[in-house]
Amino acid sequence: MRPEIYQKIQSLLFGADRGRVRQWMLGELSSEEICDLLAPQLSVPAESLMDALAESCKNMRLHDDAIPLLRDLRKTARLALVTDNMDCFSRFTIAALRLDEFFDRIVNSSDVRRLKTDQRGRTFADLADEFGVPMSNAFLVDDSRKTCDLFDELGGRAFRVDAHRNAGECLREIGRELSTCAPTV
Repeated sequence: MRPEIYQKIQSLLFGADRGRVRQWMLGELSSEEICDLLAPQLSVPAESLMDALAESCKNMRLHDDAIPLLRDLRKTARLALVTDNMDCFSRFTIAALRLDEFFDRIVNSSDVRRLKTDQRGRTFADLADEFGVPMSNAFLVDDSRKTCDLFDELGGRAFRVDAHRNAGECLREIGRELSTCAPTV
């Protein structure tokens, strides 16, 4: 995709009116529908936009330092990936990155039709129930202050990724905390 087309897509989707992005993240619009909406505005065939989107999703990467940390954590804890994302993440990214090798459960907002903070964090409560874990034993790594604050309010422990702390550092902190926990019988 030419840089000027990419810039225009960013402006159209992530500019002042983010309503379509929200609909997309809630599963109300599909990737094909988004491409169909953008195509006439960009003078690019919808199929070309869809191909570029699929390729972009397949080329996403986990941070290299996160991979061994996730593998180690998964030996002693149940791991879930909870993302506010679009259908293309579920369709292309999960398989391309083999995310199911790192996570016991993957929850994408477009699949469950709610964002992480919707219904007072129902997605997190549902996962804790599914895993049979009290929220007090649940950890979250996220870059959203709003999501982290809500998770803490629900009784979990949030580790916020920001300019001073990356996901790998957060995962290492969680690993240290889990290693100090006494095993339960």
